[in-house]
Amino acid sequence: MKRRIKRKCPFIRCEEERGVNKVLGAAALTYVARGLMALFELIKFIMIFMQGNNDD
Repeated sequence: MKRRIKRKCPFIRCEEERGVNKVLGAAALTYVARGLMALFELIKFIMIFMQGNNDD
């Protein structure tokens, strides 16, 4: 039988923990989305640069 250890929540009330986790998860996804956008923008500039170098 597993023992459940009650976690102490020093900064938030334990009943708020689920909502806080949802907000933090959403915030983390904004960083992931911004990182992907930066990567796509970099690829776009590389493609523009490569296309501009083909002028012979």
